[in-house]
Amino acid sequence: MDIKKIREQEIIFLEENTKRVLSKVPAFIKNKEVRLLGQITRAKLKPIKLLEKLYTFMDETAEFISEYSPCHKGCSSCCNMDVSISDIEVEFIEVKEGIKREKRKSPPKNNFGAPCPFLIEGACSIYKSRPYVCRKYSTLARSEFLCDISIHGVDIRYSTVHFNNVENSINYIKNKSKSYKIYDIRQMFKRNKLETNI
Repeated sequence: MDIKKIREQEIIFLEENTKRVLSKVPAFIKNKEVRLLGQITRAKLKPIKLLEKLYTFMDETAEFISEYSPCHKGCSSCCNMDVSISDIEVEFIEVKEGIKREKRKSPPKNNFGAPCPFLIEGACSIYKSRPYVCRKYSTLARSEFLCDISIHGVDIRYSTVHFNNVENSINYIKNKSKSYKIYDIRQMFKRNKLETNI
């Protein structure tokens, strides 16, 4: 069977599986998600603590999604694409991991195919502190096939369980912390510097 045909079948499975997973989201996760934005906006916490609260909820949903996803430690196609990050997320990594950002940001560029600076030996070395976009990204496909950049290039396909209040919460936190600019993680942290710290 050719790659094009396999891809078509995998995309059909992905779309059907996404609908299946959405129908199975547990009530406790749905209820938490409904209350999430209100809790974030009412909390008298610093933005970094609000981000931690959001990440805690996202980790709970990721645990549920992991039952239906082929994502696992060692599959790292998504770590070889652009990894967007805001200042509040950079600060979170600095605080939680004890790693300082670059004093001078490198200019923006296309990072497709370049590994994230935190990808060490095929695994995320800051998994508990990883940025929002990494937490949001998980495929509901049958296998890693649709994520494989060596097969599909930039035309990869994935589908995630989307929660509106999660999106609204990260936007609120970014606004509250004045994190308006978005960078690629490689502009903020350098790989060779990290390897000496790990």
